[in-house]
Amino acid sequence: MNLIRNYFDILAGLFFAAFGLLLWYVSSVAIVDEVLPKHFDYAFNFVIALVGTFTGAASAFWFNAQREDRKKEQSRVGALRSALFTLIRQINTLMVVQKGILPKKNCEGRHLLRPAKLSSDHESKKLRIQDLEFLLEVEPNALMAFSVEQDRFETAISVVADRYDFHVFQVQPAMEKSGLLLGGEGVTGEQAFEALGERIWHTAISHADNVYKHVPETVDSLNQSLGELLELANKLYPNHSFLEYRVENKT
Repeated sequence: MNLIRNYFDILAGLFFAAFGLLLWYVSSVAIVDEVLPKHFDYAFNFVIALVGTFTGAASAFWFNAQREDRKKEQSRVGALRSALFTLIRQINTLMVVQKGILPKKNCEGRHLLRPAKLSSDHESKKLRIQDLEFLLEVEPNALMAFSVEQDRFETAISVVADRYDFHVFQVQPAMEKSGLLLGGEGVTGEQAFEALGERIWHTAISHADNVYKHVPETVDSLNQSLGELLELANKLYPNHSFLEYRVENKT
């Protein structure tokens, strides 16, 4: 079916051309065999010329429209595939962080543990919302949802980065200044609180809480959006294949 669809314009053109030749042949034979009067030759030639001109113009217009529709479809399918791949990359990025923090989820001093550092290349992991604007014609709410999901991912990345920076530039220097080693044996919570001071201590807790809250929630949300986008893509373009990927998020 896809083969016929892809070459339908060519097949239609061949059909009209063959029909015109057949009409010309039948009329010529009829006149030569004197089945029809000679003056019908002019009438047939006029009709054939008129039909040929109209068919040619209509076919050219229709062929161009078909070609543009195929180009539009290919562009939209490509945008959907790219968006699916981007969502998968976003999920994998946050899953790396989640795997590192989950074992320490209930640790009393988790805010003092050295956090993971993410790579700074997140521009390539952004959803190209402008490429999905065609969804406004069919599923406008979906486009808004994916835009919100992109903001959620960027917030989660920002939360992770803020915690890392605060730990490196605030927590570690304060502990080193006091002569205490983070994670070292014999270091109590009271000693760490005294070394850090109230501001750094509570800010470190706030940063840690944000990471432990936003990262798992965003992984779940991205995973749901990935499923919704895949379902939408298959609904809009059932004759095309799309990447399927699901994450078992154990929080």
